Amino acid sequence: MALASLRDSDNLIMDLSSVDDELSCGSMPGDVANWFRQIGYRDVRDDTNLYFCKGRKEIEALDRDMRFNRDVCLFINDNMLDEHTNRLKSTFVNHWVVVDEPPEIKGDRISLSVYTWGAVQRIPQVGSLSLEEFSRNFYGYVSGTPTFN
Repeated sequence: MALASLRDSDNLIMDLSSVDDELSCGSMPGDVANWFRQIGYRDVRDDTNLYFCKGRKEIEALDRDMRFNRDVCLFINDNMLDEHTNRLKSTFVNHWVVVDEPPEIKGDRISLSVYTWGAVQRIPQVGSLSLEEFSRNFYGYVSGTPTFN
């Protein structure tokens, strides 16, 4: 919702009039990276893809970024947020979430806490996903180092 509101403030032609209006409320990675810069983040990193899922290398990089006190937003398919669909392979990206704390990575398993739709949510809600299962709905991330408190 926060990104949709920010997106609407940048829309020159299309006006966001409904949460169902996906075309005018979608935020591209370059826009999110620019917003990070505009509000004072430094060393902004955009490691996203619109069509192909990311894997272990990017999962380890986002973990490293979190542990170096960088703020991280994940570019995902919202299948990841539902216990019934989080292991299914997505065909497109459709959602941003804010990583709430560094992920728990144990061997080839991951779980993490994200902020989305006005609340903190655990992925998965119980247990963990394999890195391969997580990657089925993970299209990368944007991160930056805050210069403010």
